[in-house]
Amino acid sequence: MGVQLWRRALAGVSHSRKGDFTLPHTSPTPTAFSTDSLTAAELVSSRFRQIHLDFHTSPEIPDVGRDFDADVFGDTLAEAHVNWVTLFGKCHHGMSYYPTKAGVRHPSLKFDLLGAQIEACKRRGIATPVYLSVRVDQHIGLTRPDLICRLEDGRLWGPSAHQASWYQVCMNNKE
Repeated sequence: MGVQLWRRALAGVSHSRKGDFTLPHTSPTPTAFSTDSLTAAELVSSRFRQIHLDFHTSPEIPDVGRDFDADVFGDTLAEAHVNWVTLFGKCHHGMSYYPTKAGVRHPSLKFDLLGAQIEACKRRGIATPVYLSVRVDQHIGLTRPDLICRLEDGRLWGPSAHQASWYQVCMNNKE
């Protein structure tokens, strides 16, 4: 699978001595091949320009996404030949970046940031896995201490001065 997949992935791609890839294209969407016929394993192994967009944003931060421009976001990734970007759906602060009934959308976010990012990438052939913090959740730790892991002596497991409020949600709870 590996060699044939890379031949398909790199068809028409030139490689310089410095390790840079040049993808031939005439549009702002540099894609070397279509991913429509790939299996999940092939898709993952074909992604040679990946980014994990780390976006843990405190609810105290104002104006999240205020100046976001989907076209600039997508074009920047495409021009950098990124073909895989992990986007944040929910961070360690417990804030979601999309409309949700099950969680809490970031209080200063005025639109579906995750949806806008996914759509911008989709138009450019960029894969978008979504990061969801499940076990670490500051919001649940502050609002539902009954769902937080406890130590053997019954004390609440929670942040110390060196742990930045990262409460560990008990995955064995009934909710």
